[in-house]
Amino acid sequence: VVYCDIPYKGTYCKQYKDTGFDHAVFWEWAKSQSFDVFVSERVIPDDVEVILTKEVANRANTKGIDGFKTEYLVRV
Repeated sequence: VVYCDIPYKGTYCKQYKDTGFDHAVFWEWAKSQSFDVFVSERVIPDDVEVILTKEVANRANTKGIDGFKTEYLVRV
């Protein structure tokens, strides 16, 4: 079992900016594994199993402009 806390896609948090993280490549990798991969993310593909959804306050983005209110824990 692997848990991945990847940089959230589409956020404006400066610690995530310009990391070079490729979300498409990550999801392709996660889906190709023979073991369970769990991921926390705000933008998820349609073909993953949602384990938990949580409504959250926007803590990382002090400007409050990213528009996300839900975080997901998914199994790929």
